Amino acid sequence: MSGAALWVGGQPALSLVILPLARHLLAPEAKDCFTAAAGRRFGLLTGAVFLPVQLATGWAMTWHRGVTWASLAEPG
Repeated sequence: MSGAALWVGGQPALSLVILPLARHLLAPEAKDCFTAAAGRRFGLLTGAVFLPVQLATGWAMTWHRGVTWASLAEPG
């Protein structure tokens, strides 16, 4: 859950706070380089940290609650 919250919360923070501030304060050449680097870094962080954490915690929660593949086919 915390991985998803950080990922979802990071998107508006990046889009609404960091990138507009960079557009306002940096020269056009530096702005383009900064925004590309920020996007790559957020994407790398998403793939390396947030996604594995989400998968691991989702698996752990289903295991803890006793959910099996067979139980997913049962009604109710």
